[in-house]
Formats: sequence, C-alpha cells, structure tokens
Amino acid sequence: MENNESIKILFEKYLADACSLAEVRLLLDHFNKTEEEESLRELIRQQLAAPVVQNTETDRAVDAVRDALMKKIISKKETPLPRSKPLTFQQWTRMAAIWFLLILSAGTVFYFYRNPSEMFSSTGGKDTHVQMISVSTQKGERKEVVLEDGSVIWLNAVSRLTYPEKFGKDVREVNLAGEAYFEVSHDNERPFFILSGKIRTKVLGTSFDIKAYSEDKTISVAVLTGKVQVSNSESKDPVLLIPDQRVLFDKTKGNFLKETQIQASSLITWREGKMQFRNVVLGEVITSLKRNYDTDITCNPALMNCPVYADFEAGTPVAKVLEMLSVSVGGSLANLEGSRYYLDGKGCP
Repeated sequence: MENNESIKILFEKYLADACSLAEVRLLLDHFNKTEEEESLRELIRQQLAAPVVQNTETDRAVDAVRDALMKKIISKKETPLPRSKPLTFQQWTRMAAIWFLLILSAGTVFYFYRNPSEMFSSTGGKDTHVQMISVSTQKGERKEVVLEDGSVIWLNAVSRLTYPEKFGKDVREVNLAGEAYFEVSHDNERPFFILSGKIRTKVLGTSFDIKAYSEDKTISVAVLTGKVQVSNSESKDPVLLIPDQRVLFDKTKGNFLKETQIQASSLITWREGKMQFRNVVLGEVITSLKRNYDTDITCNPALMNCPVYADFEAGTPVAKVLEMLSVSVGGSLANLEGSRYYLDGKGCP
C-alpha cells in the first residue's frame, strides 16, 4: 500500500532537488502505475497553486533541459491542467520537473544530469548503472532480505524495502515503509542510512527495529545492539540511541520522545510470528492484527484506548486472539460473518 503522505513529501523533495537515488526510484515506481495518474495530477495542481518567489536569474543548464523537455511534452497528448492565468517561469519549472518523473522512465536523465555522481557506480574503472530492488510483503507475510554487504533485514507484514543492488563506496542507503528488523554489517568507511517517512536513521553496524507504517501516528526506532542516530529535516540535533532504548517520532507534532529503559528484544518477536503487547492501547493492537490476519476487525470507540498486556504464539487463530482480547478489556466479541469481527463494550475495566 503506497503512503500518500510519504509520496507527497518525496515529491516536494524532488522539486527541491533533495531526493536520493532510492527516493527517485520510489517515485518512478509509484507514478508509473496507471491508477496513480490522478494522484500525480493532484500533486501538479497543488504545486502550481503554491506561492513562488520570482527570480530573474535563470540557470542556463536548466534552460537547455527545459527547451528539450518542451518538445517532448508537446508530442504527448495530455489534457492540460486548468488555470486562470499564464504560468510564471517558476511555475513552469515546477511543471517541467513533474513531467521529468514520467519521462525519466523512457530514458530522460534530468535528475542524473543535475546529480551525475548518483547515476553510476564505479567498478574497476568502468561505469555501471545502479539497479534498484524493491521487496514487499502482504498481510501475514514476512521476508528475509540479504544485502550485498552482508546486512540482513527481516520485513514484517505489509512492508516495503527499496535498496540498490550494489552500494556505492561512500554510503549505504535504503528506504523503508512499514516495519523491519535490521542486522547491519559493520563498515566504518560506509555508514548505513535508512529513510523511513520523515525520519533518517544512521548506523555503522548494529541491530535495531524500525516501525514506520503510514497509518500509525508515530515512527519508532528501537536498538538491540550498537548505536544509532535518528533525525529528521527539522531537528537540529540527532537522537542517539544505545541498546534497550527507543525513540518515538510524532508525525503530527514533528518531535521526538526518547525511552531509555525498554526490553528491545520484545519488540522483534514478530520475526517468529509471535505477537507481544505491553501497555499498548486496543486500537493499535487491532491495527497490528489487521496487518497479520486477512480479516476485518472493528471496535466500539469506548474500548479503543484500553491498555492491553498480552502474548500470542505464532499460528494462534484470529478468533482466539480476539476472544482473549475481549475478555481482557471487559468486552464481548461478535463474529459478524466470515472473517468480520466486532469488539463491543462499555469502556475499560
């Protein structure tokens, strides 16, 4: 499932020429899907409506690329976007950048024209194109991914990992949507970066868990071994984490909350298909169950904030899990039909 908020953020970073190679590939994968055409059109409308700062100085290189792009756009039979007045140069440049996302897949190299060092990696003196790989999981599915540097990543359900087939000589960078447990090979010369939504995690060699689902209110990073640094574009100082520490990033407020005494190993029991909840509100537990079971679960709003303490072994039927949860919060379970369930109750006990 694509995260519309994350795509919008990447789109804005692209227009600001701040995207990494992995992020550009992610945008291309997203907008190359037929069903995402309207999504792209809406982002175009938003960008054209955004205020711009007039600048009389134009980059000759951009002018040249813009002229070449005009010929390509004219040849395409696309419905023009409605507008009440002619586009300013700044708006036209935004439009050009947007169209490059589509034309890139056909061979245009605007992004790499402005960032040539990111398009190729050097192998024995010969330049080779960087191949991006994307691995995803469905509901109830988990996958193990081994990177070329020996790092191992376990993807939880409904997650996606995008990474280069071969890392460069200076940095290792991947993009995560969802949840994953990382065991990163130590390399002092090449730090390892994980981009997940609005945050960036930097490591040299360690093991940790990142949970960054689009529907969750927070993004969490928990460390089992080693050290990691977590930051976002608005924070001045990164948050440093050591074993059994976790940081929660509030996506709405844009701030970090550091927890210094946790049992980090309890957060990765999902690797074995187990589920462990410690003082987690029922609403979040239900969201987790939906990712792990192909089922529809609804709940009385009065129960959504009830705290849950529970452990479930791998393979436990969803009906049994829900029955135990209903008892723990003083509610009742109704099986509506097929795989649809409803948890009812008056409130937390």
